[in-house]
Amino acid sequence: MTKVQFNENKPEELTLLNVKVEDACLKAEENRTPYLAINVHNPEVKEAVTDWVKLNNLGKDEPGVAKFSGSGDLLTYRFKLTSKTEVIDRDGTDAREKLDDGAVITMVATAYAYNNNYGSGVGQKLLAVVVHKAGENINKKAASRLLNMTHQDEGKDEVVPEDISEDLEDIENINMDEIPF
Repeated sequence: MTKVQFNENKPEELTLLNVKVEDACLKAEENRTPYLAINVHNPEVKEAVTDWVKLNNLGKDEPGVAKFSGSGDLLTYRFKLTSKTEVIDRDGTDAREKLDDGAVITMVATAYAYNNNYGSGVGQKLLAVVVHKAGENINKKAASRLLNMTHQDEGKDEVVPEDISEDLEDIENINMDEIPF
């Protein structure tokens, strides 16, 4: 099955069908733009991404050279995710909460020229994503397990560590400058 659609009339656009999200960063963090890292282990997908990057001269440090991460089965390419990226499921409803590691998606990315205070060149971003299979967030799963454990313990006596002093009179004598954080 073909995993790539490329329209010669719109060389700035790349469509990848039924690809796996290996890593999803959905919120802007310190020095990190939100992104989806797509598995490009499939030779057809890797070649399409490589050709698209070269054709559009994408990139800042080495324009036209695709920057892949990982190796073997976990070879990935990052696509920028913006607040304007349309993320829907197959019913057309918002599916951003389903977009996580392991999700299977179909996506359209575009290349665009930029010229701003930080420099000029050609960047890329995701225009639209259709989520076919929701991903799993291991942090949410762990939190859910903890919450279930907490609910199982309801009604039991609260456990207080023995090393916490019940004598709170010493609080007034604490020097805040001696605290290491």
